[in-house]
Amino acid sequence: MPFRDLPAPYPGRLRTILALCWAWLMSAGVGAFLFTPRTIEGTLGTTLTYAVASLVFAGSVAAFLGVVTNRYRIEWVATWAVGSGLVAYVATVWWLVGAETLSRWTQASAVSALLFFVMFRAEELAAHAERLRATHPEVG
Repeated sequence: MPFRDLPAPYPGRLRTILALCWAWLMSAGVGAFLFTPRTIEGTLGTTLTYAVASLVFAGSVAAFLGVVTNRYRIEWVATWAVGSGLVAYVATVWWLVGAETLSRWTQASAVSALLFFVMFRAEELAAHAERLRATHPEVG
């Protein structure tokens, strides 16, 4: 993982925090299935809402497993699934801000920040992979 060169106890703490972040995103995916947000469903439609929830849930499960098993490639690929789901959700919430009510501004800002944190993690893992390829060209 990108933070393995940090002094103890930081790598373990960071892995725990990352695992918890992915677990909360799993919870968001489950929540979208069990307690489907009606305004999101009304805007995206049922099928697309469940597709978004599936991307977030499945990607979060994979990312969680990547973190707890210390396999950065699994988490790296999973960030793109989660990010794809979040993009649709973020776009919908911002559309609702403009079309219906400004009271969703806080929600839209918070999920936008979450999307950018997921994108940050994807880029961080891409940089880690690039560093490994440069250090070990025989691996590719």
